[in-house]
Amino acid sequence: MKIKIAVVEDNQTNIDLIRYQLDAAGFDIFVEKTGKKGIKMIKEKEPDLVLLDIGLPDIDGFELCKVLRSDVKTKNYPIIMLTARIEDNDRIEGLKLGADDYITKPYNAEELVLRIKNLLRRAEKYKGDGSIISIKGLSIDINKREVQINKKPISLTFSEYQILIMLVENLGKIIQKKEINKNIFNINEEIDSRTVDTHIHSIRKKIKESECIISTIRSVGFLFEAS
Repeated sequence: MKIKIAVVEDNQTNIDLIRYQLDAAGFDIFVEKTGKKGIKMIKEKEPDLVLLDIGLPDIDGFELCKVLRSDVKTKNYPIIMLTARIEDNDRIEGLKLGADDYITKPYNAEELVLRIKNLLRRAEKYKGDGSIISIKGLSIDINKREVQINKKPISLTFSEYQILIMLVENLGKIIQKKEINKNIFNINEEIDSRTVDTHIHSIRKKIKESECIISTIRSVGFLFEAS
């Protein structure tokens, strides 16, 4: 069965380019040009990954990302945001709202396909083996990909979930940023450190009611501890 990619993009030239690139890579592509139709399509098609343009004609990509992350049926889909904007604030805003990756137009065709494949590999890796991790009020059901704080469910983006698992599995050990880049984002070179910091900041806020702490070790990385 082909991997399904949902694309929400209003520019026909970009749609044609994306369709050509992803069709050549063997993906099954579904496209809508507005946010409202995109939401309906995503719920109906149940894609493996979503490509989401920020500059949509009705609701922008930020709001659409927020809607997808707040719906139990769509909250776990990996999301890559596409945009012509280059400001750091836009990228950080997208990550805060739940995007897993961010590509600035014009993008290289090979890069787009590689980013998609990398994110899909991460999704496959973290499907889980049925085990449950419990530490000081924090509970993670690996099989269901559900996280609870004091028995209350919390919502994590896909990248946040992966980073949290990596930190939890290395309890009491400093994890360097370059390790997160390589193991979570599947790249060897340094990505913008603020991207990783944004994810960590969001995770901290979401698990603050537990007795678990993520400390920043300046110029080194992060340390997960249970008080």
